[in-house]
Amino acid sequence: MTRRRHLMSSLCFNKDALMPENDLFIRWRQLFPHAAPETVNSCFAGLRNAYSEPHRHYHTLAHIQACLNHLDQVVGDLADPRGVELALWYHDIVYQIGHADNEADSARRAVAELGQLGERPEMAAQVRDLILHTRHPSQPDSHDAALLVDIDLAILGTAPALYDQYEGWIRQEYQDIPWPQYCAGRCRVLQGFLNDGFIYQTDRFRNERESNARENLKRALTCLMEREGDK
Repeated sequence: MTRRRHLMSSLCFNKDALMPENDLFIRWRQLFPHAAPETVNSCFAGLRNAYSEPHRHYHTLAHIQACLNHLDQVVGDLADPRGVELALWYHDIVYQIGHADNEADSARRAVAELGQLGERPEMAAQVRDLILHTRHPSQPDSHDAALLVDIDLAILGTAPALYDQYEGWIRQEYQDIPWPQYCAGRCRVLQGFLNDGFIYQTDRFRNERESNARENLKRALTCLMEREGDK
């Protein structure tokens, strides 16, 4: 599959609401009206290249676009929408399969690039802290952080067919991991979510997605357990 076809297949989970890349770049550029244009362009190119790495099937630009769409729906509930948006742009910029430090590495890259873009250290630190909350499980310490985490996990509470696609994309990302090992690890992840009192941190997402998320996770867990002995 070509890079373009790969990106378009990833976009299909919310294609009516997602923005073409040109509009995505315009949105990015509007975040930094006072930064040097060449730096804004360079950082966007770095983001685009990172989220287009060939091992990514879910953690792509489509995921960032979907997150931004969810952000637009809850923007009135946020104390600092811009800080949350910056965190969403960067929260998966580093994504190496099996690495435990992806969020921390993403946060470090965000801090470095926001400095290049002329952001205040306080804003960079805020974005860093928000990104670190996307490690799961997470205990957000503010409403903004809670909404950020819920936005990142919105896919769990989507329609069953779309959720099943998501499970397929995750398996593709871990395709080099032998099935028994992958199955055991994925079961632990799904069961971990189900063991929590709530999957979502905010009333808004709980009301809209909690029930669907639990049904999706239970169904996926059952399917994995039935195939646990497969090679």
